[in-house]
Amino acid sequence: MKRVLVATYGGAHVAVAIPLHGALIAAGLQPVMLGLTTAADTLRRHGIAAKRFLDYVDIDDPQIRRWGEYLCGFHHREGIGISREESMAYLGASMADLVQEQGEAAALDQYRQLGLNALLPVARLRHLLQAEQTDGVIATGSPQELRDRFSTQGKVIVELRAPSGEIEKGFRALSGVKDVAIAQDNGWVRVAVEPVPDRDLREDISNLTAARGWPLRELRREGATLEDFFVKAVAEQQARIKRQSM
Repeated sequence: MKRVLVATYGGAHVAVAIPLHGALIAAGLQPVMLGLTTAADTLRRHGIAAKRFLDYVDIDDPQIRRWGEYLCGFHHREGIGISREESMAYLGASMADLVQEQGEAAALDQYRQLGLNALLPVARLRHLLQAEQTDGVIATGSPQELRDRFSTQGKVIVELRAPSGEIEKGFRALSGVKDVAIAQDNGWVRVAVEPVPDRDLREDISNLTAARGWPLRELRREGATLEDFFVKAVAEQQARIKRQSM
């Protein structure tokens, strides 16, 4: 029986994947459901076995735990249906791989410049695809369409020097701010600002820091998340399958 990997994430997307699971079985295929973000729990509530990124990562590994704890301070939010362990697995494994590849100083510099876009867990996702030994992959749209979609949903990352209490109070007072997370980093304050949908806060934040006289070292909009990087690995596998069929 041929095995097909179905990559799905939360919200309306997993709702479409549920009947697809049954249709694949009816067609004589064995679906392997990968539930990203909140999708795994939704699939399981419908009696469908689902894998998570966490299932392929040992979060007790010292390096994965170290970097997972560090990055969860900026990127994990409680109450949205994604466990801290899942965030630890993705963030920690991705950063550990980057550190192993480039060294700690270079990896941290790349992360400060690119944010989550620096964390490309292609090796982990390639291992996932090899471990499952699937014959095909089902995803929504083209890899480029998904990348474009996810690139508009990021936070604003700011690194500046000022009292953290004043920073948080000032940022939360800005119109269009949904949430603010703050962490210390070698004397600087790193802030992850989550905007309301379709709002770019960079100009407002720049004006605020200038008006307060706060030294600013970094200001950028952060794009993609785990799904985007999975799409990269999926695209590689699709290209490999196409080459093999020629």
